[in-house]
Amino acid sequence: MRRLQFAVLAATYLMTISVLSAQAGPGSNQTLQGVTTLGVLIEEVGPTATKIGLTEERLRSLVEAALRKGGVPVVGPERFKANPALPYFYVRLSVLEQAHSPTYVFSISVQFKQGVLLERDPKRSATATTWETGYFGVVGQLKSESIKDSTMEQVDRFINAFKNANP
Repeated sequence: MRRLQFAVLAATYLMTISVLSAQAGPGSNQTLQGVTTLGVLIEEVGPTATKIGLTEERLRSLVEAALRKGGVPVVGPERFKANPALPYFYVRLSVLEQAHSPTYVFSISVQFKQGVLLERDPKRSATATTWETGYFGVVGQLKSESIKDSTMEQVDRFINAFKNANP
């Protein structure tokens, strides 16, 4: 039975990884041009992510450090909370522990969100995702650190897109 469960998980992983490892379409990098500062918002992580050491605080620290090192101008949490109109980098990490298997299933979504004007009515504005990437994976419990590594790979994709848009 365990072999069947593992085979199903592996097949699901292989079939969906190419679908769920996606990036925003052509032209999305252009929406990053001229961004002078941004905030970071980490979605609340669940108990499994916390159990393996991926707390909101740790993720925020890792993400902000990587963005700054990559030349992306990041404001601290206090300034971001005080300026809700700032564009922001959003990270959502979901981790589930398999009940009868020593594995974790995880999904990562990173997005850049900013204010936009509606084309049909330029007097109306909204916050929209203008750039995104994501990843889905399955990893053995002894390799849980690779979940952090996969998250940071998605952050690196954004950094590269940001640098390309703002040479």
